Amino acid sequence: MQLQLERRKFTKEEIVDWISKYKYGNINDLDYRKEIIDTFVNSVFVYDDKLILTYNYKDGTETLTLQEIESVLSSNLTSMCPP
Repeated sequence: MQLQLERRKFTKEEIVDWISKYKYGNINDLDYRKEIIDTFVNSVFVYDDKLILTYNYKDGTETLTLQEIESVLSSNLTSMCPP
């Protein structure tokens, strides 16, 4: 027999209130940045040609190729990598 935990339903106001606490944080504060990553990012898998990011929400997986990342950053990431 398999039991399922009942998931609590949050109201829109509760969600907005919770997310709002990140609105005015100091992006230069290392602890603030770590908290954001810990809260919203589940895992990052790094491959030779892509990154796979898994977020902490339903259907929260995204695959990015190095070409996509380079085009956004307008730089050549391979020149910064060790041999």
